[in-house]
Amino acid sequence: MRRVPGPGGPLAAFVDGGYLRELGAAAWGVTASEIAIDGPSLVLKVRQLADRHQVLRTYVYEGQFDPTHDRREFQDAEHRGLADTPGIRLRLGKVKEKRRGGLVQKGVDTLFVLDVLQMAQVGAYSTALLFAGDSDFVEVVDAVQRLGRRVEIIAPAEIPGLSVELRQAADRVHEVQNLSFGLMARPPGAPDETVRRRFKHGE
Repeated sequence: MRRVPGPGGPLAAFVDGGYLRELGAAAWGVTASEIAIDGPSLVLKVRQLADRHQVLRTYVYEGQFDPTHDRREFQDAEHRGLADTPGIRLRLGKVKEKRRGGLVQKGVDTLFVLDVLQMAQVGAYSTALLFAGDSDFVEVVDAVQRLGRRVEIIAPAEIPGLSVELRQAADRVHEVQNLSFGLMARPPGAPDETVRRRFKHGE
């Protein structure tokens, strides 16, 4: 069995955009569709958590509406902002509407898992930093660890969202206070008092 490397070496961050939006929605008290990911703040947070690692880049995984969808133009503008942010690589799957209402992402998790695993196989990073919370990712974490790589998870301290199984599988969990506020653009109509009521900002 390969030895798991300690701190140091390249770090790649993999961000489940849908998961991050759900966290932001819970924090701000709005819907996920009202949340916008702040690319520069995301890059800065990754650098802060990287410690002695050299950051390779941050991969963000999002679902994209069909060109005819009424929200596609707004979404395209946000995605351009993310893609234009130095240090971010945007990876897009699809968003489909369910017959009985609601939305479902297609191909996003597949892109996420393939990138994490394939980059580990070629030695692109020594540590993967995941912004994800679903237990579906436990198997890829195990596969990456068996290749001799470390897997760390970032999670908000104030909002439940990280599955027990994924927490147990990770080599390290970074619990960050007020994570959503630093990575999201404040949505229109979300008053400051809503934020203060829900969280104390570490005070």
